[in-house]
Amino acid sequence: MTILWAEDNMEQLETIRSCVKELAPEATLYVTNNGSELINTLLDLEFMGARPDMIILDLNMPVVDGRNTLATVKADERFKHIPSAIFTSSTAPMDRMFSRFYKTPLFLKSSEKEKCLDGVKRLLEWYWTQKGKKQIC
Repeated sequence: MTILWAEDNMEQLETIRSCVKELAPEATLYVTNNGSELINTLLDLEFMGARPDMIILDLNMPVVDGRNTLATVKADERFKHIPSAIFTSSTAPMDRMFSRFYKTPLFLKSSEKEKCLDGVKRLLEWYWTQKGKKQIC
């Protein structure tokens, strides 16, 4: 499984990496710091004939935020079918409405290891449900 993940908080990113490694050790994780980098990485992967299995976005990032990034991905015929999810600390009602509008699940993140493990586990279970496969966690 290849995951393309946009996260600008380095502390949270290290916790996320640890959680993904623990729950899905076979996963390849490409990490970007903002939406612009994610789109560029997505285009680079496509140029190399590859495509991530899943895209994960933080909402509040510099340069290009997760909202604009998701809108760009979903508007592109090449990428709109890649399962995408939001992994954020935001509990704002507008962000929940945004995720519903794009039919993209929203998972809450935390810097606390146990809470992060729970969030990443639910995210991976959602992914495997989308793929019709057994969960890996």
